[in-house]
Amino acid sequence: MNTNKILNRLKKESVKDTEWLQEAKYRRDNSGWIDISFSIAVKAISAMKKKGMTQKELAVLLNCSPQYVNKLLKGQENISLETIYKLQNALDVVLFVIPNDHKTQYEKSVQCNLILNVDKVESKSEKKRMPYGEPLSITEIKWKTLGESSPLNC
Repeated sequence: MNTNKILNRLKKESVKDTEWLQEAKYRRDNSGWIDISFSIAVKAISAMKKKGMTQKELAVLLNCSPQYVNKLLKGQENISLETIYKLQNALDVVLFVIPNDHKTQYEKSVQCNLILNVDKVESKSEKKRMPYGEPLSITEIKWKTLGESSPLNC
């Protein structure tokens, strides 16, 4: 009987907490951009640590308050493209890449170098196997596996 009184009193006096449910629904409905924001925050924090930069110093570079930088670095802020661009410039790091067909020559050469490091290739002029990572001009390469010129427009 004593236990029932206690349970009844607890039921009457307790406040039903529905805030957690609202927060869970919000996270579920917005998980896409929240995940991206979190990834950007992790990369930004890593870059700051490498540079020995504080949040206050980053705030000065971004021309915003330290409180806003703190919100950005928590990874739950809906970051604008402008803010991502400013963060990348301030930290001198790539935080977010938007793929497109109009790559710069530098981007193409990086892509080519990454592909060249994946498989060994044969030089047209020397006809010998080149070791991993050795720089070659993409026009000099005969793809070992394809037996033709590069499939990339480099």
